Amino acid sequence: MSARKQIADMQFTAQRAMRAHSKQERVELTASLVEKVKLPAIVAVEIIAMTKKELVDHVAGDLEKWGPSLMEFAAAHDDAKALCEIIGTAEARLAVAVATVEGGVTKSAA
Repeated sequence: MSARKQIADMQFTAQRAMRAHSKQERVELTASLVEKVKLPAIVAVEIIAMTKKELVDHVAGDLEKWGPSLMEFAAAHDDAKALCEIIGTAEARLAVAVATVEGGVTKSAA
């Protein structure tokens, strides 16, 4: 079986989940995922930009706030993975469609 056929035959979780919703619901669900990861992504970039000492000092200054942030980052990470799955699924499906069309164009031009 060709790689193209294997990709075309895959059942993507995101695809099945999204098909169960109306277009409006899909737009709202996707917008919600984007909003859920927006602030954590901004905070994450700032954390990454800090030195270890800066981060430790920052956390030590407000441990009550930063301790629970770990769970918030875990949830945001799950949401970001869901977005990646949606985008990756679309990429794979589009690649198959492009390859199919290009294959048909090549065959008909020959």
